[in-house]
Amino acid sequence: HPRFVTRRRLRAVQHLRQVLSASGVTVPLALPYRGSTIIPCGASLAEIERFLPNEQLTPSWSAYRWLYRAMGALHRVLATVDVELPRPLFTHYAAAGTLRSWMAPTKAVARGNAAATATAEQFDLVTKRIRNRWVTPGQLPSQLVHGDMKLENVLRAPNSGSTIYLDFGHAARRPRIHDLAFALTHTVITVDGDVPTDPARFPWEQV
Repeated sequence: HPRFVTRRRLRAVQHLRQVLSASGVTVPLALPYRGSTIIPCGASLAEIERFLPNEQLTPSWSAYRWLYRAMGALHRVLATVDVELPRPLFTHYAAAGTLRSWMAPTKAVARGNAAATATAEQFDLVTKRIRNRWVTPGQLPSQLVHGDMKLENVLRAPNSGSTIYLDFGHAARRPRIHDLAFALTHTVITVDGDVPTDPARFPWEQV
């Protein structure tokens, strides 16, 4: 695990995976090594998991339809889970105010590099638009979410066809739409620009 993953956080994530497994969700469980499932590894922490045979679907619209159905199935279970998770120190989620607070430092670092400056300016524009349209988490359905929903983390068992969920390192209690937004980003950037023109074909309609 990255160095910023604390023992308390990892222990909570392991407990979450145990609860999910007991609820019928296929997830890798940590195996004990010398009496502990958390293993010091230099300046980091490690764990050993039993290998689960799997296959990763190639990005396509049909694969993402499958992913969105798998997301919905996982969310239904996570909505019933009562596990206290310390907030991850690194996350794909940030409120509009947090993004704006990083605007000036980002522009300062980008200064002198044309490509980086253009990206920073675009970031500035997007965050202003987000702030004007921001809906606070308290106004949205919230629960435990996976936090890193993509085809690399949602796999299929080759024999049974059951779904395997990996990498709960970003799991947290957030608006449910967070997982949807993260998966949408991967959908758009990994399907070779084959954006459908018929709204009925959009995979997120399967959620």
